[in-house]
Amino acid sequence: MALAAALGAAFSIDLGLASGGLALAEVPAPGSALRVSGQPTAADTAAPASRASAVFWRLDADGQAVAVTPTLARDVKDPVFALLAGLLDAGAFGRIERTVLDSIASAHGGSRLPYRRIRSLEREPVAGEAGSTIRIDFGRPVELGVPYSILGYHPGSLRASSVVVLRECALGDVTFRVPGGAGLVDVTAQDVHLFGLVDGSLRADVDALFDWLMGDKADDVDVSGVLLLRQGGHRFGVAFGYNPGHQGRSGVFDLTGDAFAFPAPRSFLAMGRTMRERWEAARAQGRTPCGGR
Repeated sequence: MALAAALGAAFSIDLGLASGGLALAEVPAPGSALRVSGQPTAADTAAPASRASAVFWRLDADGQAVAVTPTLARDVKDPVFALLAGLLDAGAFGRIERTVLDSIASAHGGSRLPYRRIRSLEREPVAGEAGSTIRIDFGRPVELGVPYSILGYHPGSLRASSVVVLRECALGDVTFRVPGGAGLVDVTAQDVHLFGLVDGSLRADVDALFDWLMGDKADDVDVSGVLLLRQGGHRFGVAFGYNPGHQGRSGVFDLTGDAFAFPAPRSFLAMGRTMRERWEAARAQGRTPCGGR
């Protein structure tokens, strides 16, 4: 989910603000459960790449793995985004192959995301903390064109290393101090997930024409993390990182509207900056915001 959010969010403009499981058997409708059948067998494990199958599980209160049936998130428009958000909502772990993403997208009119460049995506729990590890395998370094526009222009591309690893922290509801009409105000975001880059690289390269049009409001950005949250009935992705001059940058993508939030709301840019600082402070102390290492 984090990479998908970065594909959209990395190009919004910062306007001056500084083991158990089940095999997937049927593609679901939005908001419906993934229909499953039986425990995975040796044949499932050895299935050819053309077969769309996946294994999902979660940890119960005793830390035991139990089968789980995620849903496509109702508040996310793109079906690939919706599947990944549904895994987070269900607290589900497992491995998703490209064929599963293709089945979901094909059943729901297609996806604008370049998901076919992904070989697999895996989410695993981290012992002793409210977090997980996300591993995205492309098989080789890739350059992914951003399939969304800003003011009618396609802003550029996202370069990724062959493998990208992020640490996810489920933070629940978080209150931020953000710019308001009369100074700073408290704003609470719901269901906050922080994804920090721990291995590999993600770089947002701004198209030369778009860079010329936007001036110093658009920069190439080395993405260091992504924040996912709910607010006002919508779900958003906020990507954060640094430009070549090591100035902090954040951008916002509306997952419910399936579009850039442009101009990016100052409150969301402030949230991105706050979580970037929180992630960096924790990493400097050899830990994560989840409380673990």
